[in-house]
Amino acid sequence: AFQATAGETLELLQVYIQAAGGSDAASQKDKLSQQAKGQENMATILETMDAHTGNADVQGQACVDLSNLAINKHTARISVDNQGKIVAAGGLKCIIASMDSHTRNARVEVQACIALYHLALYNTHNIMIAGGLERIIEAMDTHTGNQPVQFSACKALQELAYNNLDNQRKIVAVGGQRCIVAAMAVHKKVAAFQATAGETLELLQVYIQAAGGSDAASQKDKLSQQAKGQENMATILETMDAHTGNADVQGQACVDLSNLAINKHTARISVDNQGKIVAAGGLKCIIASMDSHTRNARVEVQACIALYHLALYNTHNIMIAGGLERIIEAMDTHTGNQPVQFSACKALQELAYNNLDNQRKIVAVGGQRCIVAAMAVHKKVAAFQATAG
Repeated sequence: AFQATAGETLELLQVYIQAAGGSDAASQKDKLSQQAKGQENMATILETMDAHTGNADVQGQACVDLSNLAINKHTARISVDNQGKIVAAGGLKCIIASMDSHTRNARVEVQACIALYHLALYNTHNIMIAGGLERIIEAMDTHTGNQPVQFSACKALQELAYNNLDNQRKIVAVGGQRCIVAAMAVHKKVAAFQATAGETLELLQVYIQAAGGSDAASQKDKLSQQAKGQENMATILETMDAHTGNADVQGQACVDLSNLAINKHTARISVDNQGKIVAAGGLKCIIASMDSHTRNARVEVQACIALYHLALYNTHNIMIAGGLERIIEAMDTHTGNQPVQFSACKALQELAYNNLDNQRKIVAVGGQRCIVAAMAVHKKVAAFQATAG
């Protein structure tokens, strides 16, 4: 995961790295270009799907390729242009046809659900009218014991349900609640799946309660318990101010601020909370925690994650508050600590995205040097290499 993150970050900085003579970054760009080959011709992908409807391997790989066109796999950014082109060219029809032809093939169902999840970011209506919802439910019914199918299907349902009351009603009506609750019972020891399934049920709560779903009610209670301790932003910041020397307090407070900035149950940005955190002095507290606990890797990780989450809407505030310099200092201090390097790269990546001035500043303060050094130390962590590059 670290190599991917580091590779992506260097790619964002490419313009200024090249100006500074960064050959390492150039090689990373070449590597990423090689990885991207075979995903450039959307028409070819769809023609291949049409020509080989009975070939599960072709259908599965084609769904992967469409997913990577819908969301750039190097930057994890949505390509609105590609999403529109995929739908206009008949991509949804091809994905759904692959699910119809390979109902019992778990790999095809997983890749198709992931493709629908990615496309649902901008095409929920098109997916619903094309019959995507019914195919997702069928996949869950057919592969109850397959956790990857259940997970990818839940992610697709989650995206279809988000901020769409009519879709929530339809998901419940076709058995979405039943499938999710059944999957949670089968895969009860898989924490990540339980969280995703619980988040999806939470989105469906209005209509599940109307249908008398006691299982969903218990899930809501569980999620409410998990959410406790994150409701009082003022208390979090007061605690940070009162216990500046306590690393455990500072680390947990950064976690709490992260979860306020991005709702941990729905993975959605809370623009309102982000603004309140900054207005209440949250950035000052996070940066102060990094200053006080420079050599504490856990605090640095949690602080970098908090800055990464807040950077989604507050890059300027982070830059003027000195966040960039603290991130670089964390990378210099903890060169051998992969979680620090990964979280720092994610923060740099968000600060650099679509902001040429920030890209210049990151390179100027040594961002390239830190990322390349980290990639050398953690060269066996493939995902980090890609993100850093």
